[in-house]
Amino acid sequence: MWKKITILAFSMTLTGCVSQSSDSQLSALDSADNTKRIMDITILATAIEQYVAERSTELSEISDTAQEISSQGADICQYLVPDYLAQLPADPNLPPYPETVCPEEYATGYFIIKDGESIVVSAPSAVDALLEARR
Repeated sequence: MWKKITILAFSMTLTGCVSQSSDSQLSALDSADNTKRIMDITILATAIEQYVAERSTELSEISDTAQEISSQGADICQYLVPDYLAQLPADPNLPPYPETVCPEEYATGYFIIKDGESIVVSAPSAVDALLEARR
């Protein structure tokens, strides 16, 4: 089982200062999107951790190659919804999945990889940041 729990959010340095109002608003939207991403990947990592702990098994869909949590990649929705998640979270750039069941075709925009004894869920669409939740 995974013993170490860390959430990483590394901000990259912005290369310029902009004082226009529209850029400031865009920055606030990016920040809000990144906040949602942090919450989503933390929720996904916690749900996976709970599933694995309760069932004393690993999810074979998660490999040592990064894959999108999707029907075409790491298809883990059926293990998490509705028992561990009310609905599957999706990146703010994608449409949400309001259903409490897993759709046949879905994509979350979040990626997952097995890294040694840890599972890492990441948000590659994050703006000016590397966002990961590691369990």
